[in-house]
Amino acid sequence: MKKIVLPALACCGALLISACSTTPEPGDKVIAPDVLQSAVTTSTSKIIGIDYPSRTVTVEQAGRQVTLIASDAVTNFEQLAVGDLVDTEYTESVAVHVQINDGSPRINRVEQLDQAEQGAEPNIQAVDTTEIIADIVAIDRVNKTVTLRGPNQAVSTLPVRRHPEHLDKVKVGDQVVVVHTKALALSIRKSATD
Repeated sequence: MKKIVLPALACCGALLISACSTTPEPGDKVIAPDVLQSAVTTSTSKIIGIDYPSRTVTVEQAGRQVTLIASDAVTNFEQLAVGDLVDTEYTESVAVHVQINDGSPRINRVEQLDQAEQGAEPNIQAVDTTEIIADIVAIDRVNKTVTLRGPNQAVSTLPVRRHPEHLDKVKVGDQVVVVHTKALALSIRKSATD
């Protein structure tokens, strides 16, 4: 009899541990992220003028000239030369998800700047991410709307046009998280004529 009880207790213990590990925690996602918008723009410009003492670069793209000032944070400026090509890729996206409440409504912002090390080919990657977290204060499943209270305590009722079936998965007190990301990658390459 004892031989049967021990494996049964071990099995029950495993089920309890497993059940405890699936208990939702603050910040857990109720609805997975969904990208609402995403766009990528790429371009290539040519350096047509450089003034090293003032750290200015003039580039031309499609007949349009723009003069830029490079701050002291831009490393390897001295490696730039007239005729070099400047490749840029700009990405912007907006994603939304719903999570279990993990605090008051708020705005979080993170900026990241990665640059080439001294002596490497000049390039820059910059990412700016803004996260807006709002509380769900009402859900109208009939009219397919959700009412949110944002970081400034303003209350807005919004239609749920995409995936209205998700309204059955959320509850008052959950939070809607909107993540707006902007990223710029800029690299310099020598002109093919060099």
